[in-house]
Amino acid sequence: MHEQLRTRHAADAEQGAPRGAGSPTESPDGRRRAPIWMAIIVGLVAGLVPDLMPPTWLGTALSIAVTAALGTGVLVASRRPWWTGRQMAAVAFGLLLERGLLAFTYYPLAGEVTAAAKYGHNLVMLLAVLLAGVLALLPRGHEQERSR
Repeated sequence: MHEQLRTRHAADAEQGAPRGAGSPTESPDGRRRAPIWMAIIVGLVAGLVPDLMPPTWLGTALSIAVTAALGTGVLVASRRPWWTGRQMAAVAFGLLLERGLLAFTYYPLAGEVTAAAKYGHNLVMLLAVLLAGVLALLPRGHEQERSR
């Protein structure tokens, strides 16, 4: 496979194609893909902002605006060649990670739940989120094929 990529890059260079076009970090038009870490941070921030808003009409309006901006941004980005399913998974991972981490910041609110049970549940769910995020963000062979 590495030999095929080297041969392809050599052929691309002869034809004047940008170096690295078709690689996992570049889109078919040679532009760099959005970094995965940046998409995770966008998800984290977009999830955190509504959680930090006060329970007022202004806080609700700002929460709706941030969520709408995230949805619109993802929709627009998904139509670009530099945006892949990995970037979308990274945004979703950021949102889930924020929710899982924030769950540790408050005491059980309802019922007869002990702190140990609540934090144990939070830990298990956070591990599930981390596992799902890692699996979703692993590079796949078909992404390289799709980008060609």
